[in-house]
Amino acid sequence: MSKPESLWQQLISGAQSETMLQAAMDHAALNLSDMVGQSITIDVPGVTTVSINDMITYVGSPEAEIVGIYLLIDGELQGQALLMFSLHDAFYLIDLLMGRDVGETVELDDLSQSALAEVGNLMLAGFLNTLANISGKPLRPSPPAVVVDMLGAILNFIAASVGATSDELVFVETIFKDTDRILEGRFWILPDPSVFESSASNLFT
Repeated sequence: MSKPESLWQQLISGAQSETMLQAAMDHAALNLSDMVGQSITIDVPGVTTVSINDMITYVGSPEAEIVGIYLLIDGELQGQALLMFSLHDAFYLIDLLMGRDVGETVELDDLSQSALAEVGNLMLAGFLNTLANISGKPLRPSPPAVVVDMLGAILNFIAASVGATSDELVFVETIFKDTDRILEGRFWILPDPSVFESSASNLFT
């Protein structure tokens, strides 16, 4: 008798994968829209596999300064979540969150970082709550950490945590956009490689 698929395997390679991901990401985007008071649209989420060595160039320039909001996932799903914004777009998002005029925010003070942390917390909570309702399993996000650094440094941290058990990175990715201007953020959900019995590449064959 074959072993039942784990929730991660259902999410990234099961028959209902696209439906589950879309519902979960829609909930995450709705939480963000409610926070900023205007509609945030999302691209249809997809599952991507890249080698650890190619991960940074897949996203962009390693020297680009970005804001990362990092959380751990615990419960039936074990993994990580990462929200990424350019510094310029992070300032714009803070202006929306704080009710400021666009362009008013020019640095990330403690209050601004706290607001961004809440963005990460509510978006991941929206994503996980949808999956918890589908699976009947409890899923928990960790407290968020906000990091301002070069893209290469932030992704090297992710690579180090994954590279001990796999030479590939499997992640769920969506890009969401503000309807009033070009605001692009990446939302990554990364399963713990140890949850798979086979290699990540075999999941897609």
